[in-house]
Amino acid sequence: MTQSDSVLAPPEEGEQPFISVDPHIQDYLNKVQDANPVLSLLMTMGVEADEAQRKSLAEALNKKETLNLSQLDLPTLALYNLFIALRSNTTIKNLNLSDNNIGTFSFLLRELNLLLVHNQVLLYLNLNRTQIGNFGVQRLEKGLAQNQGLKLIQLKDNGIAQSGFNALMRVIGKCENRILCRDFLQIECI
Repeated sequence: MTQSDSVLAPPEEGEQPFISVDPHIQDYLNKVQDANPVLSLLMTMGVEADEAQRKSLAEALNKKETLNLSQLDLPTLALYNLFIALRSNTTIKNLNLSDNNIGTFSFLLRELNLLLVHNQVLLYLNLNRTQIGNFGVQRLEKGLAQNQGLKLIQLKDNGIAQSGFNALMRVIGKCENRILCRDFLQIECI
């Protein structure tokens, strides 16, 4: 055995592992593990996901009421497939996507908007720090106006200025019993 082989060899029985995991990395791994199997399915699906993949994802989603995918920096393709799958989901009530880069990708915002139009079960949506900005809020205006189930959408730290705020105000005008809290940039049903 060469010296380089011994460095890569697993520890002997009873020995301590030779690699310690940084606490931040361990937190990340724990989040990934908590999100499974949904996350593992999302990460393997392509743009042209086949029917079996979509069915597997739908089944995994239907076992949850809360889906916390915050701070995972999901690829755009994973978010795209998630938004499509959640359109017809009837179990997820709380969706946390904070700190994922939705940005101003038109195709992602279109699918998120369609999710809001079609899914009336979702109650809480956290989009804090998703970089959607004014453009994103304006693209979601129709879905937010048509959605009667959503009780709270959080949009903090997204660079939303007056034009985005105006779009949210138009949504408030179309929906009964909703308030807009500018300090936290959230819409809440009262």
